[in-house]
Amino acid sequence: MQNSWLTLGEASTTLGVTANTLRRWADRGQIPSFVTPGGHRRFLVTAVQALVPAARTRRPALSAMGASPDRMARAYRRARPITRTDEHSGWLAALSGAERSWFREQGTRLVGDLLAHLDAGRGEAAALLTSAERRAGEYG
Repeated sequence: MQNSWLTLGEASTTLGVTANTLRRWADRGQIPSFVTPGGHRRFLVTAVQALVPAARTRRPALSAMGASPDRMARAYRRARPITRTDEHSGWLAALSGAERSWFREQGTRLVGDLLAHLDAGRGEAAALLTSAERRAGEYG
């Protein structure tokens, strides 16, 4: 960017917003701009760069925000409660207590692997995803 000014299109692309949004910001004085004699807006490169969100080195860990397989299971049960008819219908009714317990345990481990994968650094993320894929395959 050798020019010190950007066109409306260049500035909106840099910021990841629509041209209309950038026009509104300029009209409200939220970003300095000027209009050329031809009626085109120009934005100061430094002003646009100041609005670009700073890159985070790492997003907050889900576990630090309280995410856990048990908590997710509780949230899922609240969002989709099982009725007595759901509990004993279809393929679920054909399972023994031990089989249901196995599925429950595998599902909890699968969710745990997926949560850990989302929180993992690059080195361990691939191994956790592979584990989750294996569990999902066993789970059916």
